[in-house]
Amino acid sequence: MSFSRPSKHIIWLLITLALFFILRLSPNVSSALYLNGFFQIVRVVHDYTLGWLPVPTIYLALLLVTYFTVNAFRKKGNWKSRMLRVAGILNVLLIVFYFSWAYNYTAIPLTEILGLKLVDPSLSEAKAKFESTSQKLNALSAQLGERSFPRFKQIEQIIRPVQEHLLNNWDIKTWGRVRVRKLPKGSLLINRTSGIYIPHAFEGHVDGGLYAMQWPFTLAHEMAHGYGITHESDCNFVGYLTCMQIPDPHFQYSGMLAYWRYQAFQMIKIDKPYYDSVRSELDTLIKLDLKNIREHVTKYPDVMPYLRPMVYDNYLKSHGVKEGLKSYDKMVLMINAYEAKSEPLIHENIY
Repeated sequence: MSFSRPSKHIIWLLITLALFFILRLSPNVSSALYLNGFFQIVRVVHDYTLGWLPVPTIYLALLLVTYFTVNAFRKKGNWKSRMLRVAGILNVLLIVFYFSWAYNYTAIPLTEILGLKLVDPSLSEAKAKFESTSQKLNALSAQLGERSFPRFKQIEQIIRPVQEHLLNNWDIKTWGRVRVRKLPKGSLLINRTSGIYIPHAFEGHVDGGLYAMQWPFTLAHEMAHGYGITHESDCNFVGYLTCMQIPDPHFQYSGMLAYWRYQAFQMIKIDKPYYDSVRSELDTLIKLDLKNIREHVTKYPDVMPYLRPMVYDNYLKSHGVKEGLKSYDKMVLMINAYEAKSEPLIHENIY
């Protein structure tokens, strides 16, 4: 494979980007041809080959990138030719990023598929919803008994059919079997990231140092990315619904706890004294979980506290997510809108 032909690489990159902007013009075409077409083939090819490996595919991907990069420097030539070869590798990675996953940004938004009308609640409505979520969280906590989970791989196996059923009901195909792998402790948390989907590896990943009560929701979030859901708020929404449709209260608690924390972040900004009063009524074990979540994150130093949010915010906006990092918080509005037109989620399941 040659990475030293800049003109050829530029042409392919321009074609890739042009296709992205063409697909953005027609989300219906994008959903039909890419999300429910080409992307499904990509998923099947990986998931029923490398997806069976006992180790994360990202390790193999990193080995390949390292091999080609070292080889690019070892070949004869001046520094300019070597840097051109490295630029060629980066160019190929960018092209693979779009064809393997990122064209999903141009598909029909999930809010449109579900007919959700997002409305900012009044202060009284937001407070009532926060109190309601707190009461549900207390009720789920009382059902847990011992706070323990199955092995990570078993959590993945429990979540996958539930999420596939959910997406299929929305006419989103799920031909593959998305894997979510556990990475070494701290490998993601040093960037204040609990999970990540890497298109070049075709798999989601969760930091092994994450507090176990967060595993189901985080795993369901990353799995949603693997099935072609791009927006962070949409994956939070899908992750929450997935957890709430599993009868095991541990899974429901994980989803409800994540939802409560997003509401809490907003309520702290709106009315801190009110937030404090509601939080004080939480079950003691919930407060302990919140404490453990903070401790599991802060034990790893944040290596890019300023650069990372700026880069990721601009990345999201450049791919059509107007809210940038704020899109994570849109999960609350999506759940509000969904509950307004549906039966109580805690009773919905496929079992």
